[in-house]
Amino acid sequence: MKTAKGMAYKSLQQKALNVLRRRKMYDVQLGNVMNQQFNIDQVQFTSETIQNTIETYSALKESTAVQAQEMKKLDLDKMEDLFDDLADLMADQQEIQEVMSRSYQVEYDESELMDELNELDEEIINEQLGDGLNVPSYVPAAQQNSGAQKAQISEEDQLKNLMQI
Repeated sequence: MKTAKGMAYKSLQQKALNVLRRRKMYDVQLGNVMNQQFNIDQVQFTSETIQNTIETYSALKESTAVQAQEMKKLDLDKMEDLFDDLADLMADQQEIQEVMSRSYQVEYDESELMDELNELDEEIINEQLGDGLNVPSYVPAAQQNSGAQKAQISEEDQLKNLMQI
């Protein structure tokens, strides 16, 4: 159109206006078709939602009926009696265990026990402070011989053994 003059310009201008009118018309038609499609999609979605709601209701109704039937099979009084019986049995079992664990004619002198405990503590302290060759009195004689063999182990090996524990 820039290079055309006179009648050619007017002819091209008319053609351009017709193309623009058609384009506007097509845009309006496209908008109408898009709105119609949106409305159809909305109706379909609503229909599917209603169908899903009906199916959910049916499933819930059936589930409620089944649960009601199953609950009829349970007797709450019998269940409470069962749990009471279990509690009684457990209490009886605990009482039996207490009876079985009683000690008869076993008396300990607390002062003797404390003295023995203090002696053991002193032996352990002496062992830790000493060179490790002293064998505490509570170790059996068979293990005392192996203790003499352990004395031959180097200090480095002893440290490694301690670190592994």
